[in-house]
Amino acid sequence: MNSKTVEINGGRLYKKSGEDFPWQLKCSRFDFRVIHGCPEIRFFDPSARVYFDRGKDSASEIDIFNNGGLNASIDFVSINLPWRFGRSEFYDSWSWGPSIGVGIGSPAGDSEDGTEKATGAPVVLTSVGLFLEYKFAKEGPSFGFEIGRSVGFSSDESVMDNSDSATFVGIKIKVPTISPGE
Repeated sequence: MNSKTVEINGGRLYKKSGEDFPWQLKCSRFDFRVIHGCPEIRFFDPSARVYFDRGKDSASEIDIFNNGGLNASIDFVSINLPWRFGRSEFYDSWSWGPSIGVGIGSPAGDSEDGTEKATGAPVVLTSVGLFLEYKFAKEGPSFGFEIGRSVGFSSDESVMDNSDSATFVGIKIKVPTISPGE
């Protein structure tokens, strides 16, 4: 790394115009690029979501996504690409970008005509969307808003058609259980 490839501004490093960002610094604490390919992996990430199931379900199909209802879900694993809004230190707490996740959600509801009864079995969820987050401290609590598309699969073996999809909006509140540095 040399001063020909990076620009130093207040202890922050940026690539100079027309130069490549040094590979040694990519995804490190010195990487303040606005858009980068540095994934953030999270485990056991809870959220509260409202689903909008605009598709047509057959009368005998259970309703995996109760339209307009508030549902709890937990992503066992999710991958976010947190991009910044700008280069200023003001934007360090804010990030946004694409997100994918796999987890479980609230049990499905009965079918519209009552012929298929849901057993209360959990629903396996896959989701793709955008995630906006504000971090109150570097390793501290955060608040997030998500919007996207989810596909659910009921784990109830007695159901013939066990999948459904819906659009969702949701919130995530993360409170660390271990203090930083432990």
